[in-house]
Order: sequence, then C-alpha cells, then structure tokens
Amino acid sequence: MLKSLSSLALGVSLVLGTAAFTEAYADSKVATVSVPYVYSKIPQSKAAEDKVNKATASKAKALDKLQSEGAALQKALGDSKLSADERAKKQRELQLIETELQVKYSELREEQQKLMFKEKTEIDKKIQAAIDTVAKQNNVDVVIRAESLLYISNDSIDLSEKVIENVSRAK
Repeated sequence: MLKSLSSLALGVSLVLGTAAFTEAYADSKVATVSVPYVYSKIPQSKAAEDKVNKATASKAKALDKLQSEGAALQKALGDSKLSADERAKKQRELQLIETELQVKYSELREEQQKLMFKEKTEIDKKIQAAIDTVAKQNNVDVVIRAESLLYISNDSIDLSEKVIENVSRAK
C-alpha cells in the first residue's frame, strides 16, 4: 500500500513538474543543436584526431614492426625442415611477441583515448561558447540537444549550422 502511494506521488510530481516546466517556458524561444553533427563538421575534430595520431605514431610504428616480426615467425614455423628444438624455440618467441603485442596495443589505445579526451574537452568548451554566443545573437532562451528529443516540429529553430560556423572561425 505504501509502495503504491509513493508511486502515485512520484507520478503526480512528474506530471506537475512537466506542467510547471511547460508553463515556465511557454513564452520562451527554444532552439536545438545537434552536438554530434557539429562535431562531425568542425575542423577542430579532424585536427584533434590528426594531433593524437601524430603523437602516437612512433608507438603505432613499433607495433607494426612487432606484428611483422610475429608474422615472420609464424611463417618460419610453417617450415617442415625445423627441428623439434628450433620449432619449440620459435613458438616461445612467437608467444612472447603476441603477449608483447597485446600489452603494447592496450597501452597505445589507452594513450590515444587519454589524448583524445583532452582534445575533446577543449573542443567541448569551444562548442559551448559558440552555443552561448549564437543563442544570444538569435534571442534564444533555451537550447536543447537535438539528439535527446523524441519529436520536434518542422518550424523549430536548429542552431547547429550557426554553431559550426562560429566554432570553425574560432579555430
């Protein structure tokens, strides 16, 4: 009984909260921005990706070299002329290389993610500043992320292109 009363109270508060939100913003100018779309179009995204790739290029090259060594060992293991001792030695070498590859690959991915997070944080700040600027220029009271909306009318205001222009100019 108590559980159903608390569920009822929660339902009523959600309805009242939604009604209060709707009433509070009834006369407000609302716009949307598609942040993933903005990310896909601004030059800073590609520049960040290039910067991360450049910063980790030497590790990626070392990983490629190690993979080549592993492939050469794998090919050598296919030689039927190998003695049992040579075959066992090459198999151990191959296992060591495979283990080292896994570790180095994980380290590379971790470093790339860390660097990309840092770059993305800077881009996020630029996008937010652009949203603020564009919203003020267009006298918009509320900006909502377009990807979180279930429905939006055709006559809604989408600021995404203007945000892209603003961020692109900022470089």
